[in-house]
Amino acid sequence: MKKSLVLASLLLASGLAAAQTATHTGVYVGGSVGGAWVDMGNVAGDVANIARSAGATNVTSDEDEGDTVFKLFAGYKFNKNFAIEGGYADLGKYTASASGFIDGAPASAGGDVKAYAIFIDAVGFLPAGSNEDFSVFGKAGLAYTKTKLNASGSAPGIGISSVSVSESDSEVVPKLGLGAQYYVTRNVALRAEYDIYFNVGDEDKTGESNVQVVSATLTVGF
Repeated sequence: MKKSLVLASLLLASGLAAAQTATHTGVYVGGSVGGAWVDMGNVAGDVANIARSAGATNVTSDEDEGDTVFKLFAGYKFNKNFAIEGGYADLGKYTASASGFIDGAPASAGGDVKAYAIFIDAVGFLPAGSNEDFSVFGKAGLAYTKTKLNASGSAPGIGISSVSVSESDSEVVPKLGLGAQYYVTRNVALRAEYDIYFNVGDEDKTGESNVQVVSATLTVGF
C-alpha cells in the first residue's frame, strides 16, 4: 500500500512539473529591442569625391550604418512546431555626410534614410529537451517596407545657399530569420533573434540595402 502511494505521488508530481513547463500554444504577443545595420556602399566617400570634383578642399566624410531598433508583434502558436506572427518593425535611421571648403567658404552635404516594416512570418520551431522549454526556430515571411530619404547641402562659395531633396519608396520584400527560445514559465519566453530584410528601398531614389537585425525578445502568451 505504501509503495502504491509513493508511486502515485511521484506520478502526480511529474505530471504537475510537465504541466508547468509544457510550452504555450495559442495567442501571444511580443516585443524586441536590438541593433540593425545596413551596407551603404561608402555613400559618404562618394559624396566627398563629388565635392572634390567640384573644387572642394579639406574634405571630410562620415557615415553611420547602424542603429538601435525595436519590434512589436502578435502571434498564434498552433502546436509545438508551428506559429504565425505579424507586427511592426522599426528598421532604423542611417546617415551619411561630407564637408569641406569651396573658394574659402564652408560647404557641406548630408542626408539620412529611415525605414520601417509591417511584416508577417511563418515560424517553425524545433524543440530540444524532454520538457520542450528550449527550442530553435526559423522564420520566412514578407514585409511591406516604407523608406524615406532626406538630404540637404550648401556651398556658398559657388552660389548655393541651401538645397534639399526628399524621396520615399514603398514595396513588399522577402525576409528570413532564425533564433533560439527559452520558456521561463509556461506563458513567458525569452528569445535571441536574427532577421534580415532583403532589398529595402529603391536604388535610384532612396538607396537600396539589406537590413540585418539582431535582437532580444520577450513573448507573453494568453
